[in-house]
Amino acid sequence: MVNNTGIPVPPLNTDGNTPQQGSISIGPVVEQTTFTLTAYGANTQDFTKSSTLININDVTATLAANPDSGLWQQDEVTLSWSIESAVTVTLSPPIPNGPSVQNLTGSADIHPEQDITYILTVTGFTGNAPASYSFPVSLAITPVLINNFSISPSVISPDVAQNQAQLSWDTQAQAASINGIGTVNTTDTHMLPAPADGATYTLTAGTLQNPALITQSVQVSSFCGPYNFSLMAPLPGLEVEIQNPAQISNLIAQTVYNVALTGVAVVSGGSPPENYTGVFFPVPYLNITGFGLTNQPFLNYGWADPTNKTGTVTILSSTNLAGPYSFTSMVGGSFDGSPALYTFGITIPNFANQAFSYCVQLTGVVVSGGTLPPYYTGIFVQVYSLVGFTIILPPNFSIAWADPNHQTGAVTFLGIASLSPSLPDALIKNLTDKLRS
Repeated sequence: MVNNTGIPVPPLNTDGNTPQQGSISIGPVVEQTTFTLTAYGANTQDFTKSSTLININDVTATLAANPDSGLWQQDEVTLSWSIESAVTVTLSPPIPNGPSVQNLTGSADIHPEQDITYILTVTGFTGNAPASYSFPVSLAITPVLINNFSISPSVISPDVAQNQAQLSWDTQAQAASINGIGTVNTTDTHMLPAPADGATYTLTAGTLQNPALITQSVQVSSFCGPYNFSLMAPLPGLEVEIQNPAQISNLIAQTVYNVALTGVAVVSGGSPPENYTGVFFPVPYLNITGFGLTNQPFLNYGWADPTNKTGTVTILSSTNLAGPYSFTSMVGGSFDGSPALYTFGITIPNFANQAFSYCVQLTGVVVSGGTLPPYYTGIFVQVYSLVGFTIILPPNFSIAWADPNHQTGAVTFLGIASLSPSLPDALIKNLTDKLRS
């Protein structure tokens, strides 16, 4: 038995001939093939032939994806195929347990990350003529993206107020969550209630099938420190000089701080205070920031380790003094040719630090006697439970109510001016007595 396409026909008799009757399996038959059986008599001249033609079915194939639309990154998609009469089978890109000559019908789950096109290519015959076909399936995948995740302001002041920092985010996703907050809208904002320094917020975005595909974090930073210092000066209290960090350059105004201190020791004058209070103030020409500690100014400080003259200052909490704070009492004038001093009775929940002078703006009053300054400088005095804020003007200046029928004004703090000048006790007594009355 022979054929015209070279398909091997195994002999079944020991002499190599085909038996006179029976059956054999041959193949694979991948193209139209004619098999011819020759039967011989007593010699080779006595024979007869019989032929049979085997036709090949047309090659067919299908490739489908379910679902094939509305897909997000890593969504599960079932890729299925059915192939008949193929000589070769390839899928590009390949997948595990995908279509092949040995796997003509089947399916597999895939989780595409991005837009992708699968192409099933089969070869075979059509009408007994060689043929090759390709079957593409294209999947459009929406990627999960975090377009923005930020905190504003990027630097916060510790313990000043609630809702002082805002998280903002914009994602391309079906699901989103933030640690400590929970499930959130995919694009939104959220006010943080006085977050702690160093707190990290992580935005997790994903799909309904995979809600945690990508993450991005922001960290709350503040000017809490600790800040290193290697210069220390004895002032009314103590001044330490730290490198001027940009994050506090716009925040030193309006604030008095409770701090923790390392690296210094009280060498005389008493025991060290349990808590330190102080104010940042810039020294621009030295490019440094001084931190003035005003607790118990009679104490004398020195380095805890004289051979390693370094320390740190860390902000623990702060008090916002910005205001405006209203006042309805005002006394003052020029005493004995000295600069004019006017004191306004204001109420501040956390009494301000008396060892520093502050820059302020005033409303509700009019100043005469010369060109008005853009702001005024003053200090605090304590009068019973009232805070007296005293501003200092040249001797020829005077202040009156802007509306004599409505005697009220306001003080708004702009920032720290310097260490307070030393006012005579008699002057302070004069001012306080007038406020008391």
